[in-house]
Amino acid sequence: MIYLNPPRWGKLQPRQWQIDAFEVVRKHLSAQEPESVIIQAIMGSGKSLLISALACAVTLNPNECVVISTSTEHLVESFYDDFKAIGAFPGVWYGRMKRMGNIIITCVPSVKTLSARIKASGKNVKLWIADEVHRTECGNILDCYESLNPLCSIGFTATAFRSIQKETISLFDKVIYKYGIKEALNDGVVVPWKIIHRHEEIPEDLNVMYLDMIKHAEGPGLANADDIEDAEQFSTYLSSKDIPARAIHSRLHNRIKKSILSDLRTGRLKCIVHVNMLSEGANFPFLMWALLRRQVEARVRFIQEIGRLLRSFPGKKEATFYDPHDLFGSFSLSYAEALGEVSTLEKPLKEEILTPEDIIRQFSEGDPPLILSTIESAIRGLTVACDTQTNYPRRILSKIDRVKPSTSLQIMSIKSHLNLLNGYAPEKWKECLNIIVEKGRDVRFGFMADLIWVLSSVRESQKWPSLYEREVL
Repeated sequence: MIYLNPPRWGKLQPRQWQIDAFEVVRKHLSAQEPESVIIQAIMGSGKSLLISALACAVTLNPNECVVISTSTEHLVESFYDDFKAIGAFPGVWYGRMKRMGNIIITCVPSVKTLSARIKASGKNVKLWIADEVHRTECGNILDCYESLNPLCSIGFTATAFRSIQKETISLFDKVIYKYGIKEALNDGVVVPWKIIHRHEEIPEDLNVMYLDMIKHAEGPGLANADDIEDAEQFSTYLSSKDIPARAIHSRLHNRIKKSILSDLRTGRLKCIVHVNMLSEGANFPFLMWALLRRQVEARVRFIQEIGRLLRSFPGKKEATFYDPHDLFGSFSLSYAEALGEVSTLEKPLKEEILTPEDIIRQFSEGDPPLILSTIESAIRGLTVACDTQTNYPRRILSKIDRVKPSTSLQIMSIKSHLNLLNGYAPEKWKECLNIIVEKGRDVRFGFMADLIWVLSSVRESQKWPSLYEREVL
């Protein structure tokens, strides 16, 4: 049992979710033997302020302490600043900075030496708070957990559930509070987003395609790169095409990185090209758009890059993602459930979807590669529309093959669904769907699987989805 005093927020104004989450944790910790639990909150929602308030509220005897672990030394410093903002001055334990206290902030690499010091000093860990809770699966934490031996543990994350077994969370039992996208949008914590796909055949020179996609982008943005050399080359290319750009990577001194980011924010640069800038803890809410050049394979890595741009900023109405390699399709359009309950969104994912008339015209005028791209874009838009509406059946996520072509069985299934729509589909969309069946034999397997799910959902709900808050009929 752990007793929490009333929270201290200092001069900061807490958000309602932080107040509510504090009360949930307070009730949980008051149990006789509280389980190890997780608070799941969308990126940029203010988890650090809640963590600071919780740590300061724990009643401690002289031989007790609270430990807060986070991913990097940079985040330890960030947390320390958050504590100062509410009038608290905790100990820190990382690198050469080793100062004990009733509350101690540390980074994952330093947990081993901290746990040894706590044990040697005769202190007990009353509460362990793990920021970025999936980091607790590393050997450094697992090996030291018995030595830390906290009375209770609370983990914080934006993405509690992982896509592969090796990224599960074994030291924590359940999620007791969620703050998802719907709430964050309503509160103005995050902004809606728009995805712009490639609608033409891939040129030999990919830079030409990239340039064409972002040349009218508004505000500061960034493009990702495979490595440092790639970042330098592409930033040079953009600058030569009247898009002021700089590369940012690990070989640059922090002072130079800060200068580059300042130039981006103030408009002297339009784009920065990065290798790993949007990792955990990154906070650049002023970014308006991102060009997804790098074909990442890890779904979690993809989610991290996307989520960093969704944070609100004065004057920022939405975040735009230029997706030339269809990463959103490859990782399943429901990927955003890892950020919050996307299926309950009142403001669903915005995508640059074509109207039925546009689609039919491109079918008649386009060459085969363009037709296939248009079909897949149309299916992608329908899938998002269904996926983000609560009156549709929940789609079961799976790894869908988006390389091999569709099958005859899929075509037969789509034909069967079309014959049973009974007027639920608008006439223009029925015309589009019939053309898709006729011309879509080379459409990739995964997109046809998505379309089957869409048509099945329409039949079950007896309603055609509203496409991104605008009618297209």
